[in-house]
Amino acid sequence: MRLIAVTFFVLTAVASGPAGDHLRIHGNSLFLQSDAAGERPILTDPEGIGAVSASPEGGLLAYTRPFRGSEKPSAVVVVRRDGSVVRMIRITADLGINAVLQLGWLDAHRVWLEGHGTPSSGIFYVWDVRTGERVDERWGSWFAPSPDGRVIAQVEHIPHGAPLSPNIVIDGKPIYAAEGASTHIAHLVWSSDGAALAFVECDSKGAESVVAIRPTGEVLKRVAAAGRVSELTWRDADTLKINEGGKSREVRLSR
Repeated sequence: MRLIAVTFFVLTAVASGPAGDHLRIHGNSLFLQSDAAGERPILTDPEGIGAVSASPEGGLLAYTRPFRGSEKPSAVVVVRRDGSVVRMIRITADLGINAVLQLGWLDAHRVWLEGHGTPSSGIFYVWDVRTGERVDERWGSWFAPSPDGRVIAQVEHIPHGAPLSPNIVIDGKPIYAAEGASTHIAHLVWSSDGAALAFVECDSKGAESVVAIRPTGEVLKRVAAAGRVSELTWRDADTLKINEGGKSREVRLSR
């Protein structure tokens, strides 16, 4: 089961933008922080700002409006860097989600999100921002598009109430089956070169391990976590950064 926290406003949050830039949310406003030009406001949305993500080349920004019940559905809003709106994509009830877990871009023209659907699964949607057309839909959890946007890794969809048997699939093809009596797999994240995929695997006793595999499923590294893993990232293509039990450490695949 994937636990989520749904909030209706954000006081201050920072997200990565183009090289040297950062996107900062304060209240209902979005700011661009640039190493060269300092900080400037981009827009203010009275409906609120949730997740935010910059397109790969940095020319477009996407953000979500928080869910506020059926009368005010969420939306993905795509804007230029000057705040002018390019596309408004409504997250209506028929899409079957009640919270946005992740937001990102596959390429310069396709924006994606993972939404919370049921306690055991989420839904992954992709839209073409040029037309507003929805071009992909997948069920599962912890969706992770590769750095070039060509393939999608995820934890396989498990119908609500079915026995847990978490597996990792890439574009629907199973590549990794959880070891033993694992209860869940989480925090899927690609290395910057797309040569490795890392994730957290938890066994039936609650013990967690960090695993790195090739896209073929070959295991490159497995290390026991010292505590509950709250964040898993890559420092470079050979080094994982693990935040666990309130502490941070780095693990190299080549050692």
